[in-house]
Amino acid sequence: MYGREIREVFGSVPKENYIDSIINDIENSKKDIHENPVDTTLNLCRVLYYINENVVSSKLEGGNWGKGMVSQEYRKIVEDAVKVYKNELDQMNYSEDRLVEYADYMIKEINIYKDQ
Repeated sequence: MYGREIREVFGSVPKENYIDSIINDIENSKKDIHENPVDTTLNLCRVLYYINENVVSSKLEGGNWGKGMVSQEYRKIVEDAVKVYKNELDQMNYSEDRLVEYADYMIKEINIYKDQ
């Protein structure tokens, strides 16, 4: 490709705008987790990772961080999502209620850190 570096052309994104964008991405997580549990689980982790530690990450990086950071009660969900994402496990086997519980927990955690 030719031309100037992307950073030179577009500049940096203000933190508030980035936060608004990633919060918008998880707005429907409690509904989305039914249809796409892996991506939704990992996306919630990457949003919490950014809100908590100011790190822009991939879904996999967010999931790996989340394995050590989310409540022990939900850690296995994150571990399984990472395994499925890496093709080390066929699928996640959790009830819809359990996945919605996890999404609700993560949204509450994100809101706690976001408002600090």
